[in-house]
Amino acid sequence: ADALRRGLAIDWGEAQRAWAARFVTDARALDRLLSVCADPAQCLRALHPDNLALLADAGPASLARKICEHFRRDMDGNFDGDGKSTDADANHGDGRAGAQGGAAGPPEAYFAAAWFLARHGSADARELRDAGVDARSVLLWASLHGFHRAALYEGRDAAAQQRVLAELLAREATALLDEEGGASAAAALYADLFAPLLRLGAHRGGAPYALALEVASSQHPPRQDWPPLVQFLSRLLAGAATRAEADAWYTHEFWHLHASRAHSAASERSNSLPPAAVGGLLELADGPPSLRWQLRILRSETHVPDECVMRVQRLADALKVIDGEEEIRLAPGVFRDRALAMLRALGTRALLYAQSAQHNCQCAYFAVL
Repeated sequence: ADALRRGLAIDWGEAQRAWAARFVTDARALDRLLSVCADPAQCLRALHPDNLALLADAGPASLARKICEHFRRDMDGNFDGDGKSTDADANHGDGRAGAQGGAAGPPEAYFAAAWFLARHGSADARELRDAGVDARSVLLWASLHGFHRAALYEGRDAAAQQRVLAELLAREATALLDEEGGASAAAALYADLFAPLLRLGAHRGGAPYALALEVASSQHPPRQDWPPLVQFLSRLLAGAATRAEADAWYTHEFWHLHASRAHSAASERSNSLPPAAVGGLLELADGPPSLRWQLRILRSETHVPDECVMRVQRLADALKVIDGEEEIRLAPGVFRDRALAMLRALGTRALLYAQSAQHNCQCAYFAVL
């Protein structure tokens, strides 16, 4: 940088050979160099891709912005909004496409720089927008590749970084839930690096409860750094939950808000239960659910999956105590039909038993006479 200020030129070819032999380690010096050289893109191209990725992740924020802006210009028209290549020769245009990402997407240095901005930025991702970066693509990349980068939370502002990333993830996950086929991508955000940052309850600034089942169904056994609710749901869906566990979660607000997908979801209460969760409740590891769960299932407006029809007998205790068919409010389907048939059968048996008991009493009476 001092040489450039004195009017001297840099042989970028020679710089490339020197930097390939000995990586640049001073990120701030590189930042200053990019600020004064006539062609910052040529300077960045002279760096080895791995070296540039390491420097991008180290900061400062001004260097990360320069790297992001450079690659956005360099990739203009070669990548779509999700960072997928539309041109196999994109990235550098100098034969390094494969080393820097090639047809698979933008180079690692781009994502590393954007990841630095995300970690040290604000929850509204203003820094990413200013650098022309799509926050979602960066978070999806970091969820898979962020482990070998700098610590997730750094320095004295670790708590603030954690809060910012949690809010940013919740917003992006909420947007994905509203897109066709986006639920699995929303769950993938919390599969690895960001698992501890899953916050649920849209009315409290977290992700909607609709995400809970998506994440829970993504892997079993559940991750120990997921929220307790998601760990329970993962076991429930896998048929590994117990009756005591189910009872412990009976009053949780999830059961009323499980279908909500928007941040204004506090009032979107549902009288139905998640069909997949009902399937899990009918497959508890240690027998039928408790009577209160059985009654809640029958009185809900849930469409129980047809494949659960052979488990209707696990609601027998509730069918014995309900007042009549009008108490079975399940959505129309094979399961509801079988539950009604079982209720009628129980009623017939009860009537026959009562008639038999009355007949036996009469016989005993006349025998005494």
